[in-house]
Amino acid sequence: MGDIEEVEQLYRDMGRLFCPNDTWSAYFLTAHEGFEKLYGRRADKKRKLFNGNVKVDYYQYFGKRPEKKLDGKQ
Repeated sequence: MGDIEEVEQLYRDMGRLFCPNDTWSAYFLTAHEGFEKLYGRRADKKRKLFNGNVKVDYYQYFGKRPEKKLDGKQ
């Protein structure tokens, strides 16, 4: 995909762009051990997986649910 500096900058940029949108959920699969630090937020859930012999982590960031609108019917 690119050299390590480009990938790390991509992770920083994604965090800067995605984190302010608190109703968005985001999911990432990466072998980079420092992803959470670069992204700027700890994952809500993290799973360790293996792609062959390569350890990767699946980071899950859950957005908050939008409030339900009441339509007046009960």
